[in-house]
Amino acid sequence: ENDGGGGGGGMGALCQGNAPKALAIGVGLMFVQQLSGINAVMFYCGTILQSVYPDPDIANKFAVGIQVMQVIITAISAPLMDKAGRIPILLFALVGLTISSAVLSAYYLLETDCYMNATGDKVCPKHPLPDIVAVIALYSYVFFFSSGLGAIPWFLMGEIFPAEVKGQASSVATAVNWGLSFVITKTVGQETALFGGQ
Repeated sequence: ENDGGGGGGGMGALCQGNAPKALAIGVGLMFVQQLSGINAVMFYCGTILQSVYPDPDIANKFAVGIQVMQVIITAISAPLMDKAGRIPILLFALVGLTISSAVLSAYYLLETDCYMNATGDKVCPKHPLPDIVAVIALYSYVFFFSSGLGAIPWFLMGEIFPAEVKGQASSVATAVNWGLSFVITKTVGQETALFGGQ
């Protein structure tokens, strides 16, 4: 019997009524959020930028700029969600993420005349695309993530879960989120090596 505390039904209540559908949506959004690769991008942001600009000072300035932009865009996008709606913003963000990822991938795939120097580092003296293309793509990626996919899944958890299972369902979705974050961050090195990176 529900004690009015917002979670008195135990974990078994997640299998009743509308709870399974809501939980599937919540967990699905957490999968999409983490599989977008945002944590790998943010944790290795300096390394990515230094592969474009070997000067660590330049790379670090761009990396700090990304962190500042992420905070600002998240703060601005939060009040817009009620006006524009969750789904339009989420679709806008996902399309932007896809395009940004494609451009950044193209920058690395189009490398030419690369060789390994004496210290084992990959050196590409010429590139068919300007280096700023990679920076813009990386900034765009974080911009689009912050504008939608970063916050919306967390907002929706409070809106779609039935009150009697909100605590349990939120716990499950959050556990999935952080579990995926750990797995992706832990394996990004192996994934990079698998695709021929360093």
